[in-house]
Amino acid sequence: SLGALLVVSKAKGQGSLRADFGLQVRTADARSLWFGPVMQGLLWLALLPLVLIEGDVENQRLVEELKRSDDALAVALFVLGAVVLAPIVEETLYRGLLLRALLRRVSPGAAVLGSSLIFAAVHWLGDPNALRSLPALAALGVVLALRAMRTNSLSGPILIHAGFNLTTTVLVLLGPEKLS
Repeated sequence: SLGALLVVSKAKGQGSLRADFGLQVRTADARSLWFGPVMQGLLWLALLPLVLIEGDVENQRLVEELKRSDDALAVALFVLGAVVLAPIVEETLYRGLLLRALLRRVSPGAAVLGSSLIFAAVHWLGDPNALRSLPALAALGVVLALRAMRTNSLSGPILIHAGFNLTTTVLVLLGPEKLS
């Protein structure tokens, strides 16, 4: 994905992922990492009534595979993918490319909402078991889009997203099945 964006940047933009999409990580944004777990907790509380009404529902497929895995390499690769790679790639695509493209065509509110709903929908399309997570993912998308717009950088959104995914990963890895 990043390679394709670099090709687009070279052909149509300034030739830099930083200049064209805001892809950078600034040490000053390191404090953004803590906001991911805070968002995770707030969204979990907001979705708790829905979870209680629905009862027990299936976890996302990837989460189920991770819970069953005793392979240390598979777990390490999952953590690397979820906490490092996914935030970089997804933020570059959804906030760097999509949000910026929408901002050139529609109002800022519509751009934030549109990019956030697409972000959530793609997660659901990739795994139908993610349906219950759609409101949380859309809300996370809104926060990440607002941060990207405010700073004109993906540094904060990448770190918030990494913190959000890290919290999920730790909860899965240390879930009740692993602790007993």
